[in-house]
Amino acid sequence: MTELSNLPNIGKVLEENLRKIGVTTEEQFKEKGAE
Repeated sequence: MTELSNLPNIGKVLEENLRKIGVTTEEQFKEKGAE
């Protein structure tokens, strides 16, 4: 599983905010519409 903060333009703060809404994996992030 890739840490979200390892993705381009995702820092620790954004990673924390994404986790708060249930996005914890790169796959979930992409399902939400990220490219």
